[in-house]
Amino acid sequence: MNVPIFQPQLNAAYNAACSLEDKVGLKFLTKAPEINAFLLGYAGGWLITRGIQKTIQWITPTFYEEHLPTVEKVLSVAVASTPLIYGLIDPQGLQNVMASDTRYTSGIIGGLTGGLTAAFGDAHKERDITDKLYRQIRKHDKPSRF
Repeated sequence: MNVPIFQPQLNAAYNAACSLEDKVGLKFLTKAPEINAFLLGYAGGWLITRGIQKTIQWITPTFYEEHLPTVEKVLSVAVASTPLIYGLIDPQGLQNVMASDTRYTSGIIGGLTGGLTAAFGDAHKERDITDKLYRQIRKHDKPSRF
């Protein structure tokens, strides 16, 4: 049986997070491994996405105005198609991941959900700020007499 891609790294990360949960008093989470995997995947996906966003914003200050709409579209397609592409490349590996342990499926769904939440939440926040600034500018414009 082939080992699915990144399985050793995912196991190590999951076990490290579970041992940390035990140390900080969150032992009850380890009693529901699928929920725990989803929450850990969500947190990891969210943190990685936010880290990438902050790094890009630091490197390119005009990222939100110039590049974000394109990145949103690319990410939407990439996130939706990643399991399909993996299934085409290694169908047996995908089947092994889905059948071997339900924690993997939960964690993958949690990671995708967390990443999308961070990406689209930040995009909508930036649009709200832009809309508020635009309304403030328009409110202070004086109508012309002509």
